[in-house]
Amino acid sequence: MKQRGKLDRGLVAERYVPLQWTEAQKKDLVNYKSGQVLLFHRSSRGVEKHEALTIERIEKSGIVARDQHGMERAVSPSQARSFSVHERQQIEVAPGDKLLLTGNRGAADFRATNGELVKVRDVDGGRIHLEDGRTLPTNYHEFDHGYAVTAHRSQGKTVDAVILSAMR
Repeated sequence: MKQRGKLDRGLVAERYVPLQWTEAQKKDLVNYKSGQVLLFHRSSRGVEKHEALTIERIEKSGIVARDQHGMERAVSPSQARSFSVHERQQIEVAPGDKLLLTGNRGAADFRATNGELVKVRDVDGGRIHLEDGRTLPTNYHEFDHGYAVTAHRSQGKTVDAVILSAMR
């Protein structure tokens, strides 16, 4: 349909998929791989809240990761309570798409609630603009397509249609 001009051109964006590791898993260095993302949900030893570090390598003393400016940073397993571990995934986003925001953010310039459903107004210059007037910050990668959600996630939401699949 894209080739026939029926769909708007989209943007290939990067999203972070949480690995849902326990604190014990985060403290064990054998679990980490180069390319994974450490997303800090609280400040810790010079790393700011909402900062994402990309793992470069694992050393005996801990994790060596790079920040968004390319600076190497040392992260200790003892900081495990301050971050979650994610993998990067490509996702195409186009005007009219529904997105499910999967990370809380309470910054002055952008507020988001985990589980919030939003609609994309426009994509340009690598930015995703929402119909409600907000623009996703370039360092916010916690979203997924929001066309289908689980019954658990949909609790408390108002929806236009429901499709239920059940087996006896």
